[in-house]
Amino acid sequence: MFPERFIPYSEQQKKLPKRGNNILSYYDENSIIVYQAFNKDIRNFAVKNQVFGGDFSYNRMSWIKPGFMWMMNRTGWRTKPNREMILAISLPGKFF
Repeated sequence: MFPERFIPYSEQQKKLPKRGNNILSYYDENSIIVYQAFNKDIRNFAVKNQVFGGDFSYNRMSWIKPGFMWMMNRTGWRTKPNREMILAISLPGKFF
């Protein structure tokens, strides 16, 4: 799921377009990894069943981020209530 070798940002930056917006994330030809924060109950259900369910609701807004550290910052380094658990989620590229 994850590459054998991560490339330092200083090397990646040389390859980025000089104009426009860029998304840094792990991806392959089929999917992209995003991160989302949840409470313990939602996380436990998802990890056990490999699907969202239980207390998870598709009827509420939820933030995903393409970078783990970005999500850590967004969750106050896992101190914000109900955002203590961060999952790596593989999404089909067409959904992103």
